[in-house]
Amino acid sequence: MLADFMAQDPLTIDIADRVPHLPRGVLDVLVEMKDQLNQRSRTAIDEWQERERQRGRELWELVERQHDQFVASLPPNWQSPEVEFPDLSELESLQLKEGLPLAWVPPNDVLRRVLGANTAAGRRRIIAAEADAILTACMKELRRLKSGETTQWRGTAIEAARVMKAGYWRAGQALAAIALDTATEKFVRASFSEATKHFSNGKPNPPGSSPRTFPTWYEVDYPRALLVLHSLYGAFSMFRGKSGEPVPAQFTRHGTVHSMSGRQYSKANALISLMHLVGLLCLIEDG
Repeated sequence: MLADFMAQDPLTIDIADRVPHLPRGVLDVLVEMKDQLNQRSRTAIDEWQERERQRGRELWELVERQHDQFVASLPPNWQSPEVEFPDLSELESLQLKEGLPLAWVPPNDVLRRVLGANTAAGRRRIIAAEADAILTACMKELRRLKSGETTQWRGTAIEAARVMKAGYWRAGQALAAIALDTATEKFVRASFSEATKHFSNGKPNPPGSSPRTFPTWYEVDYPRALLVLHSLYGAFSMFRGKSGEPVPAQFTRHGTVHSMSGRQYSKANALISLMHLVGLLCLIEDG
């Protein structure tokens, strides 16, 4: 088709009624030679270019609206210009492997720094260093929640936060971890029975592997829920102390319940256990 056009005298080319049906490559060439075309064809090219510009503007506006809707659907601690949503593969690693709580708490600035850290140990150091800010944010969230459904867990979470504020990190971690375990049993596993299982019938059981697990980021557009639930999956990773496995340094429910090691019981892990509990309670009430 392009060869046919190029073989003609440009002044004789008439594309006024053909523009919608011409390949993009042909149109691009005709745009380059527009000044050589007759008035009818130049007008057709101008109109086509304006339609393309309008489509581009509409597409950009759609992308912006979708981005704004996505940001609005995130928990409040993500709604800051300084907090950049990470690549999904990076986010899945932080949640499913490290079990980092990311929803509602920690507060904006701490979240930004945690997301910007290069290592798991570095992220735990930031969390420990920001203990006061994290505990303040946790208490603020807990005090605004009103649901009768979560009353006993809120009371326990507040008690755990007060214990930590007094410097009793081990006691606070144990209390928050038990509350998290019972809240997960009541509010999470009731809907997704294998939600926190890392293996089922000897096979890996990550989100999306069955209807009884959590969905994945690619299956559902519900960021608040996935920011809470995927981190819970990571927090329930298995620890088999009797088989000689080393006690995990990151917070896990199993590590807290089945060891008394200083590797597991730490200032950072106490805060992480509390943040998990607060995020889950906020999800239950705020949706």
